[in-house]
Amino acid sequence: MSSPEKYQECQTGFEKVMDSLLKSKKMTLVESRKNEEDVIHDNRILGFREGVAVLDVCADKKEFYWSNFKENEIHNQPFCKVIIDNRPNRGFLFVEESRIFGGKRGQDKVVALLRDNINRVANQYGWNMVISAKLPPGDFFDAVAERIKAGCRPRAVVFSFPRHQSLSDAPYSFVMQLQMQQSLMECLNASMYEVKFGTDKGKQLHLDKANRDIALMVNLCSKEDYGIKVYYWKGPCTSSRSLKRTKVKISDVEIVALVNGDAVCCDCHGNSQFALINSLDVILDDLNGYDDEVI
Repeated sequence: MSSPEKYQECQTGFEKVMDSLLKSKKMTLVESRKNEEDVIHDNRILGFREGVAVLDVCADKKEFYWSNFKENEIHNQPFCKVIIDNRPNRGFLFVEESRIFGGKRGQDKVVALLRDNINRVANQYGWNMVISAKLPPGDFFDAVAERIKAGCRPRAVVFSFPRHQSLSDAPYSFVMQLQMQQSLMECLNASMYEVKFGTDKGKQLHLDKANRDIALMVNLCSKEDYGIKVYYWKGPCTSSRSLKRTKVKISDVEIVALVNGDAVCCDCHGNSQFALINSLDVILDDLNGYDDEVI
């Protein structure tokens, strides 16, 4: 952008376009599938008040059952709840934690579906929307240090590596060291290789951030598709996957109240507000300083 004023002008324009999309009863959500027909995902905009929208986005599921010695097909359409905060200078998306769109990355599919179809409209104005996940501050070493501070002593650490073709972002010397393991993985048709380091009962493993080799392993295995877990003599393990992306709790009661138009919360000036919007303000304030990861 040529100036802050121009940036603000474009952002305001984008917010107006989003408002027009969210004021309708539903959005056009088309999923393009390679070598298959496009899938149109049903959805409903349940409510849109003061710049905040609540949506149900449907996953198209085919199910089969037998009746009279014949296989029949039915379409099941479970919904995933989505909140879009399109208030000025906000621009946040909250997706319900659900597996109806498939596995651990189901939420990413919902995000991609919304992003791609919103961009069909935004591109007409020369805009392109990018959606990023919020990552909590600190790193894996910090998380382990917190557990140790709480009295938990590490007894084992497990590093997980993907197949060789996925190791492109690892140092070349490191890839060379894993060649034999990668060869065995291919022979076994394995998709993951793990290395476990453990210690004797009563002793404690040391993850020293200042040690170059340990730092390399931890930083590499904290990335997507890799993995690292630290196990303790007592308590749950610390996993790199559990640290990825911030999760927030949003009350179902507050969501229903906004959909129904029940403004029950009052601000310091005595004005009625929606409890959900109040909660979103608190959540977004807490996210200040968090890192971004483009989805």
